[in-house]
Amino acid sequence: MKLSEWTIRTRFFIVLIVAVSGLAVLGLYSLNDLRRNMLEDRQDKIEALVEVAGGSIARLHELAASGVLSEDEAKKQALETLRRMRYENGEYFFVLDTQHNFVMHAAKPALEGKSAADLRDPSGKLFIQELVRVALASERGGVVDYSFAKPGSDQPVPKISYAVQFKPWGWVYATGIYLDDVDRAFRSVAVNALLIIVLVIAVLVVVSMWIGGSVLRQLGGEPTEASAIALRIASGDLGQEMRSDQLASGSVMHSIAQMQTRLRGIISEIGRLAATLADRASEISVATEETRRAAEQQANSTSATAASIEELTASINEVAQNADATGRNSSTAASCAEQGRALVSSSANEIEKIAEIVARSSQQIRQLATRSREIGGIAGVIKEIAEQTNLLAL
Repeated sequence: MKLSEWTIRTRFFIVLIVAVSGLAVLGLYSLNDLRRNMLEDRQDKIEALVEVAGGSIARLHELAASGVLSEDEAKKQALETLRRMRYENGEYFFVLDTQHNFVMHAAKPALEGKSAADLRDPSGKLFIQELVRVALASERGGVVDYSFAKPGSDQPVPKISYAVQFKPWGWVYATGIYLDDVDRAFRSVAVNALLIIVLVIAVLVVVSMWIGGSVLRQLGGEPTEASAIALRIASGDLGQEMRSDQLASGSVMHSIAQMQTRLRGIISEIGRLAATLADRASEISVATEETRRAAEQQANSTSATAASIEELTASINEVAQNADATGRNSSTAASCAEQGRALVSSSANEIEKIAEIVARSSQQIRQLATRSREIGGIAGVIKEIAEQTNLLAL
C-alpha cells in the first residue's frame, strides 16, 4: 500500500509511534548513560581514596626503610590508619595478601587471618581472587564489581571495589562502595524521567489528535477522497451527490461541493442560453432570407431607378440651360433693382420732407382746433347773455 493511500489518521498515528519510539530509545539511552556516569563517578571516588591510602602506606614504609620505625611497627600503624579511614555511610578499607588471606578488615575484624579465596557472591563470583588478580595485573590496580552484605546485614547488595598492590609488603589494599544508593538515586531519576516521558507522550498524543482533527476539518474528508472527487469534476462528471450542508463550512470538500453546484448551475445556464441562441439563429436565418429577397427586389428597382436617373439627368441638363439664361436675366434685374433702389432712396427723402410738413401742419391744425374751442366757449357765453337780455326786454 502506497503512502499516498494512507488516511490522515494513519499517517499521524505512524508519526506518533515513531516519535514515541524515538523518545523511548532516547530516554533509555540517557538513563543508561546516567547510570554509567554515576558508576564512573563512584569508581573515580574510590580510586582517589585508594591513592590516599597508598600514600599513607608508602610514607610509613619510607619511615621503616629509614630506620625511624621498625617494619612491624610501620605495618601496624599502616593497618590502623586504614582501619580508621571511613567515608560516606561507613565505607571502609580492607587488606589482603597475595594468597587471598585477610590481613585487615575494618568492618569485620573476625575475618582477619582467614583465607578468603573461596568467598563467592550470590552469582558465584570469587571476588577476592578477582581483586587480587586485577591488583597484581597492573600497577594502578583495577575495579571488581560483585555483591556483598553491608555491615549489620545479611542481605547482599551490589558493590564495586578498587584494589592496588603494595609490593614491598606483599599487600593488596582495597576499598569499595555499595551501589544500593546509586540504584536508589538511579531509580528516582528513572521514575522522574519516565513521568516526563509519559507526560511528553500524552502531550504528543493530544497535539497529534488536535492537529489531525484540524487537518481533517479543513479538508472535510480524506485527501484521497477529495482528490478523486476533484478529478471526476475535472473530467466533466458532476453527477456525484455532495451535500455541502453536511460538510464543515470552509473545508476543501465543502468548497468542492459548492464548486460542483455552481458548475451545474453554469452548465444549466449555458444550455438555456444555447437553446435561446438556437432560436435566435432560426430567426436570423428567416430574416436573412427575407433580406435576400428584398435585395433582389431592390436590385430590380435599382435597374428601373437607373433609367429614371438617365431621364432625370437629361432634365437636369435642360434645367441647367434655363438656369444659365435665368442668370443672365438676373443680372439685368439686379441692375434695374439698383436703379430702383436709388429712386426709392430719393423718394424716401422726399417723403421724409413731406412728413415733416404734414407734422407741422398737424400741429398748427391742433392749435387752430384749440382756438376754435375757446372761441366756441366765448360764443356760448355771449349767446347766454343775449338770451338773458331778451328775457329782460320782455
